[in-house]
Amino acid sequence: MDSQSQLFVFVIALAAGGTAWKIFRQTRSAGASRGWPAVRGRIVRSEVVRQNVRDMHYGDPDEVDETDQLSYVPDVRFAYSVGGRKYESDTITFGAQRYTGDRSHAQRTVDRYPAGAERQVFVNPKQPSSACLERGEGSLVIGYVVSALMAAVALGLAGVPLLG
Repeated sequence: MDSQSQLFVFVIALAAGGTAWKIFRQTRSAGASRGWPAVRGRIVRSEVVRQNVRDMHYGDPDEVDETDQLSYVPDVRFAYSVGGRKYESDTITFGAQRYTGDRSHAQRTVDRYPAGAERQVFVNPKQPSSACLERGEGSLVIGYVVSALMAAVALGLAGVPLLG
């Protein structure tokens, strides 16, 4: 394998590892949040934000097609207090995908949390700056499956025989 291919495989493996670590942490926090205590909080911002996401399509190896895709994000921020100290967060739930091409999906999330409304906030008792509006249903299985698939792709690109 030439050095350019090795670099490409290294970058894929690095991305796989980073993605796997992020998924692992998110699913762990999602599962842990089920046991976090609730405090009262107030929604300070709630709106749908429109974003352009650059999408890269690789067809012909010599040609990269870049297109912008419109995406909608529920932008919900809330304030809460723990032990007399004030905090703010924008985590609705851990591990959930926030980007969607469907404005109505983002709008439904925003509608559940109108600005000015009081809501329960679930707070990490070990780290009060970490909080969410919805307890997670996280599972480490998701992180393991995604990690294994990304590792298999990196190994396959490196020419490592995976079966047989």
